[in-house]
Amino acid sequence: MRRVCFLGNSHLAALKLALDEARAAGLLDGIATDTFGSHRATLATCTIADGTLTPTAEAVAKALNWTSGGKDRVVIDAYDDIFVVAGRSPYSLVNYLPPGALPPPSRSLYQEVAAAVLSGWAPSLARQLAAAGSARVHFVGEPELSDAAPFARGLLARAEGMPGQRAALATRLREIREEIAGAVASVPHGLASVIDFPPATLDGFGAFTRHEFCRGSMRLTENLAEAHPPDDFAHMNGAFGRELLRHIGLLAPVGTGPDAG
Repeated sequence: MRRVCFLGNSHLAALKLALDEARAAGLLDGIATDTFGSHRATLATCTIADGTLTPTAEAVAKALNWTSGGKDRVVIDAYDDIFVVAGRSPYSLVNYLPPGALPPPSRSLYQEVAAAVLSGWAPSLARQLAAAGSARVHFVGEPELSDAAPFARGLLARAEGMPGQRAALATRLREIREEIAGAVASVPHGLASVIDFPPATLDGFGAFTRHEFCRGSMRLTENLAEAHPPDDFAHMNGAFGRELLRHIGLLAPVGTGPDAG
């Protein structure tokens, strides 16, 4: 039995929806999962000692309890893998590009940015977990913005109605993505892995999350029944959660597993 823990903030909702669906469909045989969530950066207030993440704030303890179904602390060695789903992803274009501009990629600049992002509270929490137990700890971070977000639209508008520009934009964005990946790989992080965005969720440029994976996203509440407003372009839905589970290997690729057909 593989034991897997997901620890995150409001972005955990997409995974909880996907996990519930996969479990009901019998797609997680041989895999035991727990989810622990608390909003925004409140997980940073937890302590890690004696192999256990323990909340110091009552609100965080309550959040961990209801998101996990009755547990208010994370025993690190109870899991084979822990995925941290919170904090900025070092793969996000937002970290590297100014609004409305598309300068040529710079490996040295990107390395500085990647190092700064990977020193943030969530990757630091992941490293503390890794150092305190034997579980493999992976940093996922938050999803890339929807391609309907103003930041994304400002960049992608360069290609609208201009076939030649579209090809040039695709080439530039691919080059930027490749440089970002190289920059992230060059930064020591002390984790089992730092996970990029699921390719199946990205737009035709490979740049931003297709809005279909954002539309109808749910807030991290006890019943997962309250939707985010239409102008929320940062949170993703259960369909995104399914693609992330495939991306990290917990679900079989489409057409190859028990859900094929």
